[in-house]
Amino acid sequence: MTERGTAAVELALGVLVLLVPMAMLVLSFGPSLEARVLARSLAADLASTLVVFGGTVPPAHLDRLVDQARGAGVDPVAIRVDPCGEGQRPLTFALSCPLVRGGVVEVSVTLSVHRPVVGGPSSISATSRLRVPDHRSSP
Repeated sequence: MTERGTAAVELALGVLVLLVPMAMLVLSFGPSLEARVLARSLAADLASTLVVFGGTVPPAHLDRLVDQARGAGVDPVAIRVDPCGEGQRPLTFALSCPLVRGGVVEVSVTLSVHRPVVGGPSSISATSRLRVPDHRSSP
């Protein structure tokens, strides 16, 4: 019995068993990191908008955030926003929050993203807290 060609078979099996799962794991990091950046960006943007505009988010600004989510490949309906602990609602709804001078505005954003390489949906959350100034002029 000869052992010619066994190295090629062992190499092919090694690539399948070791390298393919590692490549799939590495490829799954990109979408997760992008979704985390989007969640942080939306939370910070919504918190600052609530402070600047006196506790409401103008419709034009909300449309821009929805377009930003679509541009990142995330369905805006899959984004849940919790402004000031008033309960989660979709990003597409009108958002408002009661402001208290010297208080804190806290906005939590939760994204439901699908990981095509690893599979299964995943939930990514981010929270932004912003202090309402004691003295400020309204826009």
